[in-house]
Amino acid sequence: AMKVENKDKELLKVIADNLVNENEQALIFFANVKDKDSITFLCRSNCKVNAGLIIKESSVLCGANGGGNPTFATGGGKDISKIEQFQSKIIHKTLSTIKGYCCN
Repeated sequence: AMKVENKDKELLKVIADNLVNENEQALIFFANVKDKDSITFLCRSNCKVNAGLIIKESSVLCGANGGGNPTFATGGGKDISKIEQFQSKIIHKTLSTIKGYCCN
C-alpha cells in the first residue's frame, strides 16, 4: 500500500502491472491524492486477495465508491484523512488472507 500525490492513473497502472508481472504473488495498492479532498485508488492482485473488495472497502471508508474484479480495480474518495487507517487495514487484511494461501 503506497500513498502518492498527483500521479497519472495510466502510469500507476503500468507500474502496478509490471510489479505484479515480476512477482509470483503480489498485491499492489496505490492511494493517489489529487488535492485536499480527492483521492483515487488503484489495486492489482495476482494472489488470493481480491483487488475489487480492497478497492470497494477503501472507497466506502473515504466516502465514495469503487470496485472491479479480483485482479484489477479502481475507485476513489473524498475523505483523505482516512489514508493511514485504510493503509493499515489493507496491510493487515492482506497478510491475514495470504498467510498459508498465497505465499511460500
